[in-house]
Amino acid sequence: MNDLLLSLGSTYRTAQLSAGSIGYDKNNVRSLELPPNLLQRGIVMRLTGNLTIGVANATVFSEAPLGLLRKLEIIGDGRRYLVSASGRDLYRMAHFTWGKAPELSAPSNVVGTRAFSATIRFDHEAMHMMDPSESLFDPRLFKQVKLALTWGAETDIATAGGGGTIAIDTANTSLDVFVDQTAEGVNKILFDRLISFEEKDVTATGTLSFEVPQNGLLAGFWIRADRDSGAGAGPVPVDDLVTAISLKSDQTVVHVDGIRWATQQRWNTLKYQLDGGATTGAQIPGWVYVDLTENGMFSSALNVNALNKLQVRLDVTRTAGTEMVRVVYNFFEPRRGLATSVE
Repeated sequence: MNDLLLSLGSTYRTAQLSAGSIGYDKNNVRSLELPPNLLQRGIVMRLTGNLTIGVANATVFSEAPLGLLRKLEIIGDGRRYLVSASGRDLYRMAHFTWGKAPELSAPSNVVGTRAFSATIRFDHEAMHMMDPSESLFDPRLFKQVKLALTWGAETDIATAGGGGTIAIDTANTSLDVFVDQTAEGVNKILFDRLISFEEKDVTATGTLSFEVPQNGLLAGFWIRADRDSGAGAGPVPVDDLVTAISLKSDQTVVHVDGIRWATQQRWNTLKYQLDGGATTGAQIPGWVYVDLTENGMFSSALNVNALNKLQVRLDVTRTAGTEMVRVVYNFFEPRRGLATSVE
């Protein structure tokens, strides 16, 4: 065979490996070990199951069945938390990353056994940066890397009708997981991607402040605004809770100043080519992403460790019911080996 033909492409580079599935366990934490042999580009997770509705029709929540994934965490050696977020958070993060809304099929609210499903991808790679491979995840630095899932309950995705019942079909509800891996790029890795969150209730009209943790380079942050007005409807993403967004360091240095919520949403739609709005060019209700990078350069991300204090400040308007704002931070932390060599 022609030697040139033999030299093209690669004989082994990418691999997609099943990590198994996590069975439903109401209100409890279940975990599985992620494959440790290659670099991880990302993780794909698909939730499937059934909601059993008895006697009377139920009310199904917005973004159901994602509420069942109360918290998802990627943990190295039981102590290194790379990701800590809810299923709702990770679903929208994937939406902003890829521009396409992933699968989200809520159960019907009618009496009977009603199927549901949802698909989420978490990317270790910084997909919008010039070289995403600089944040590949190397699980070989740990003895064990686990995906830990805190399961929710049926009341996290629906409310039973008057005199009715709801329950999750335990035997047929699970989260299937596979890992997208590559054999190349270990020498290019500079950062670990870290996802964490903070949330606060809105109890009065005014300014809501979040102190940003010192976790390295802040590439941006998502904001989620919810209102639960009662009557069994559950949390609903809303656009009239947060009115403006600011980011300030050392009390007076302005990075983002008074950007209107609605304007930022429409900019998100254009910048990330988001589908899923009610009409062409429409926003994703209840969600905003604030990007702090320039031209896909890691060097342009905000070095929080070099700042005395960094705060997200949100102008909020209190209305009624239970209102909550969550900020999800998108950090890239210099690898420990790199940090040591710099010192």
